Amino acid sequence: MLLGKVLKKINKKYKSIRFKNIKCNSKDCKPNDIFFAIKGNKSNGNNFISEAIKNGAKIIVSNLKFRGFDKDGNLFIYEKEPRQLLSEASNLFYQKKPRNIIAVTGTNGKTSIANFFYQILNYNNKAVATIGTLGVISKKLKLKTANTTIDPINIHKILKRLKKLKVNNVILEASSHGLKQERLNNINFDTALFTNLSRDHLDYHGTMEDYGAAKRLAMQLPGVSTVVLNADDPESDRWHTNKPSGVTTVWYGMSELAAQKSEDRHCLATNVKYHSAGCDFSLETSWGNATVSIPLFGTFNISNVLSAVATLLAEGEHF
Repeated sequence: MLLGKVLKKINKKYKSIRFKNIKCNSKDCKPNDIFFAIKGNKSNGNNFISEAIKNGAKIIVSNLKFRGFDKDGNLFIYEKEPRQLLSEASNLFYQKKPRNIIAVTGTNGKTSIANFFYQILNYNNKAVATIGTLGVISKKLKLKTANTTIDPINIHKILKRLKKLKVNNVILEASSHGLKQERLNNINFDTALFTNLSRDHLDYHGTMEDYGAAKRLAMQLPGVSTVVLNADDPESDRWHTNKPSGVTTVWYGMSELAAQKSEDRHCLATNVKYHSAGCDFSLETSWGNATVSIPLFGTFNISNVLSAVATLLAEGEHF
C-alpha cells in the first residue's frame, strides 16, 4: 500500500513510498512495515525503534525531532501525537467495518452486559460479536485478546474480519485506559452505554474526576447518536448534561429516580419478585411493556439485563 493512503498529512514526496503493514510492537515488525513508537504506561516505544528496524521496519513514526531518511534508508516521520495518528492509520488500513457498533463502558458490568447483548441477538438469529475481557466471541470468530480494550491496529483488523464474515452487530467493551489512550478513535459507533462508576484504576487516573472524565469520552466517539444511561447511578447525570449536541438519551433502571427520568426514552424494571429459580419483573419501556423472567439473582443482574435490552430497543430491535 502507498504511504499516502494511511498518512494523509505527510510531505507529498513521501506519499508514493510503499509499505506492507502497520505495527506498534517492535517484536511484531517485519520487512517494510511502519512502526509507530507509542509511549505507554510502563514503556516508551521510542526505546524500541532499533529493535523495530532490526526486525525489518523501514518507516518510523514517533515524536522524536529527527525526520527524513537516516543513513540506512529508514524513513522517520515526526508526529507530536503518534497515538492519534496510529488510530487514523489503522482505520484507513483496515477500512471495512460492521454496520452497528456499540461501546459499553463503566466500572462494573461491561462483560456481563456484552454477554446479555450477545445472547439476545443470537437467540433472535442475528449475527453478533463481542470484543472485550473474554476476547472476541462470535459464532464465526473466537480470539483471545491481551486487554479489555486492545490496541487500535488489532481492533480495526478484527472489525474488518467480522465485516467479512457478515457480522454487523458488535458490542465492544471500552475501558477507561482504552478511551483515554485513543484506542477507539476513528471507529464509527452508534451507541455509547454507561453502567456505573465506583473507585477503580486510581493508580492510573489519579482522581475520580479524571476517571469519570475518561469514561465520558465514550460519548465523544465518532458516530455516537444515543447514550444509554443508568438512572440509578448519579454519574449518569453528568453524561446527560455534557452529551454532545444532537445525542439522545435512553435511561434504564429500577429505582424511583429512574421512573422520574422516564420523560426521556426509558427501560425500567418494576414489581421485582425473587423466587428459587431467579426473578420476575415488569418491563416498562418507551417501546412497550412485558413481563420478564431471568434465571439470575441480584439487582445488578437485572440492571445489566435492562441496559442490554434498552440498547437493543434504541437500536431498533423488536422482540
